Amino acid sequence: MEDSKAVRALIKTKLNLKPKDVSVRGSHAGYSVAVRVNIKSLLGLKKLAEIKDICRDFTKYDVCEVSGEILQGGNTYVNADVDYNFSRSIKDKLSAKFDVLSADLDMTEAVVTMFDDIEISFSDNLDRYIFVMKDSNDYISDYHLNNVGDNLFNLMSMTKRFDLLDNLED
Repeated sequence: MEDSKAVRALIKTKLNLKPKDVSVRGSHAGYSVAVRVNIKSLLGLKKLAEIKDICRDFTKYDVCEVSGEILQGGNTYVNADVDYNFSRSIKDKLSAKFDVLSADLDMTEAVVTMFDDIEISFSDNLDRYIFVMKDSNDYISDYHLNNVGDNLFNLMSMTKRFDLLDNLED
């Protein structure tokens, strides 16, 4: 498909990402075209914002002038997502790192610092665990610690701090 080839070429030339970093797949969706960019590496993850900009540039659709509805047919939808298996492996590594750091701690009283930028603690007044990014004060809260990897990954995504994953050992 022409659209997926063009997206792939731009990602390759502009962002210097290879097929091991991202995959680009195109398909017909009725009378429209759908292109999916799948991020499969840490390098691709760090360039997520730029990839989404490229996707936005290639997305095009016609809108009814009267109702504002998207008209069917001839549209191109391009989106970028993180590969499930890749994100699961990152989340599992984050959980394992947290388990090592918090092994001998009572998490209702302790504060665990990860990567010097994230603090995890229990909040008595909220009765939940708080994951805080120190430099931005953005946070995620959860009632349990069984989703640590997911919460850390989501916090990094929310604050665009995937650079912290450089400190995550394989």
